Amino acid sequence: MPFSAEHLAKFRETQAMRPVVLKRFGETLGVWKGCGQKACRRNKSCERADAACLTAFMSAMDDEMRATLHCAITLMAGGVPRDQAAELAVARVGAQAKAVAAALAPDGPPLTS
Repeated sequence: MPFSAEHLAKFRETQAMRPVVLKRFGETLGVWKGCGQKACRRNKSCERADAACLTAFMSAMDDEMRATLHCAITLMAGGVPRDQAAELAVARVGAQAKAVAAALAPDGPPLTS
């Protein structure tokens, strides 16, 4: 089934905003600090069109850290202050990790990190 003109227009609009959003997200997280490109560090922003700094930053995180970051961002988007969102995210993801460990090892002690 072909996409409607409205869907295509929305897709194009979203794609046009993508580089700006990725750049802003990278600036907020300070991912440029670990970039090998001098221009990124000098400008305190990822200067590459492919958002390489952000991609490398996200790839270097383990699953639990990515889940914690996602949870914190979701909380902040809902109006929770940054410091409080970080604490809540760590607690929530930690509780989820313990629950998963308990489910995987029902007869033994929970796995620890």
